[in-house]
Amino acid sequence: MKTIVLLCSSGISTSVLVQKNLQAATVCEGFDFEIFTDASLNASRWNHIADCILLAPHIHFQKDEISRQCPETPIDAIDMKTYGKADGLETLNLARRLMGI
Repeated sequence: MKTIVLLCSSGISTSVLVQKNLQAATVCEGFDFEIFTDASLNASRWNHIADCILLAPHIHFQKDEISRQCPETPIDAIDMKTYGKADGLETLNLARRLMGI
C-alpha cells in the first residue's frame, strides 16, 4: 500500500480536498492508497513513511525546506487550478507521477 501525504499551513484545507474528491478518485481508479493530511511544520514526521508528499499551492515556497526534511520522498505542489476545483483525479495523477505508477 502506498501513502500519499498532503501538506498545507494547518492541514485543514487539504483535508477538504481529500474528503471531497481524492479518496473517491483513488477508489474509482482502483488504487489502494492511504491518504493523510497534515500541517507543513510536521513534514519531517513523514520522512520514510510517505511515498509522495503533495503541497497546497499556498505553501509551494516551502518545497525546498520540506525536501531537505524528507530527502527520499518525491515532493511537488498541487497547482492552484486543481486545488481550487478540489480536483481529486488530477491530484491523484500528480501523486502517481511522483511515485512512478
